[in-house]
Amino acid sequence: EEMVERLAEFLRFTLELDPNEDVTLDRELALQRAYLEIERVRFPDLRLDIDADPSIIGTAVPSLILQPLVENAIKHGVSRHLGPAHIGISASRRDELLDLVVTNRAPPLAAMQPLGIGL
Repeated sequence: EEMVERLAEFLRFTLELDPNEDVTLDRELALQRAYLEIERVRFPDLRLDIDADPSIIGTAVPSLILQPLVENAIKHGVSRHLGPAHIGISASRRDELLDLVVTNRAPPLAAMQPLGIGL
């Protein structure tokens, strides 16, 4: 029931998006939080840390730009690890560039077969 509620929230967020329009970084981070709340139902030990420079949260980014990276971190890291896991998202300015980083601190189990190619 909790997962269905969180999934409905995420779908409402994504249905409001115009794929041809950028969103603010703050909105993109909120979308990723909503997605990771769904995954937290599956992986209760999942911890999320978002570190975004407050001076850039209004910066325009393509909508769902982080989604493939976050999904990849779940599929190739968190889902292959027993116990606590951590997903980190950081956003900072480097010169004139926006530096977006998704990290996964859940070492994969050595005995598991690969599930495709991870980033």
